[in-house]
Amino acid sequence: MTNILQANPDLNGVFCANDMMAFGAIQAIDGVGKSGKIIVTAYDALDQAKVYIKEGKMASTVDQKPDDQGYYGVKYAVDLINKKEVPMEYMVKLENITK
Repeated sequence: MTNILQANPDLNGVFCANDMMAFGAIQAIDGVGKSGKIIVTAYDALDQAKVYIKEGKMASTVDQKPDDQGYYGVKYAVDLINKKEVPMEYMVKLENITK
């Protein structure tokens, strides 16, 4: 992220693949004195991400509902074993957590 910031001084936002990557991005952003000037978002809804959102270091984190993903994965696997019809795809409802 430090290299990205150096190569793109006008960068105003970053979307990270997960909260841990966002934490690293925030550290790099703080290191170049741009804390609060670059929007940071990510996935996972970790507790620390929620703290950073309250502090203004992150704009949002997306809760992908891993419990629901596991539940429906097992449910549909059991349904298939029992020769029941299952959807070709199932989207778990996501929650965007912001200030």
